[in-house]
Amino acid sequence: MTLRLAYIKLKKYQIPNTQKALIQVFNSFGIFFALWALQYYMLQESVLWVVLIAILNGFILGRIFIIQHDCGHKSFTKSRKFNDIVGTIASVLTVIPYKYWAANHDFHHANNGKLEFSDVGDVECLSTEAYAKLDWKAKVRYRIYRSPFYLFTIGGFTYVAIYNRFAFLKTGVFSEVFKTVKWSNLAFIGIYSLLTYLMKVDFLIVQGINLLFFGTYALWFFMFNINMNLYIKRQQITGIMSFQR
Repeated sequence: MTLRLAYIKLKKYQIPNTQKALIQVFNSFGIFFALWALQYYMLQESVLWVVLIAILNGFILGRIFIIQHDCGHKSFTKSRKFNDIVGTIASVLTVIPYKYWAANHDFHHANNGKLEFSDVGDVECLSTEAYAKLDWKAKVRYRIYRSPFYLFTIGGFTYVAIYNRFAFLKTGVFSEVFKTVKWSNLAFIGIYSLLTYLMKVDFLIVQGINLLFFGTYALWFFMFNINMNLYIKRQQITGIMSFQR
């Protein structure tokens, strides 16, 4: 299949369909909450059941994040207001601030492939020259950070639960949204504290395990997507060079 043919076939999916979007909302959130309730119930038997169900529910939470992602791109439905409502609700489950992350991700799209911005919405990648200038402690931190034993284990959870608690960028396109991180964090703390009060520590155990699997899956998907994009770009460049010949 040529790139032109692929573009023609995929073009119909670029148009928001609110009816289909609502179906995705109901089945994604519905399955997640159903499995979550099962995890909460089975926790009384063994935490192992929670972990086993989280193998699936982590994927469902990832699906909810994809909805949040599309809402951030204003492409999930035709209504910008509805996109923001759904994206904000999804962010409570993923604990990833909706508006700030969306701005961060848009910046990533606009600057994808530029090493000087690789730490924004991407897995930071240093040039050999930049790495050589680091002191030994920074080199150790970078090697650990880039290690698959970190990235594909607790790296995703660290990104979801800790990294997203901070607004590292506050100027330019981020000047209007960086404060939303604070309000999002306060909302997350309030909602999670209330649910912990109602369901005790069992809530934190179930949701924490789901977030652990979700973060790991999300990073795997992200790295696969990056490599796939690089492959497509190489194919495009190869095609252009062959055409010029």
